Amino acid sequence: MKNHKLHLIALGCAVGTIEGLWILGTTLVLLARGDLGETFLGKFLPFYSISWLGALLGLIAGFIDGFIGGVLLGWVYNFIVARIRIDRETTAQ
Repeated sequence: MKNHKLHLIALGCAVGTIEGLWILGTTLVLLARGDLGETFLGKFLPFYSISWLGALLGLIAGFIDGFIGGVLLGWVYNFIVARIRIDRETTAQ
């Protein structure tokens, strides 16, 4: 069986980039619409608000959050794939 391990740093960077850009984009859309009301993300991301500074802080916090989530997701995936490979090798003998 081939080695199907995910590269944890690459997955973390990819997920972090997507999440950070998503928060940045949605904040900029809300700014363009003039919607400066209560923010749901403000409850989870420290110092976040619908502003230019909030968009930058959301980008940074989103990248960090997505990076950690991507690394954890990749680690769990690699662990499960390794266990399946070990189980198959054990039963094949």
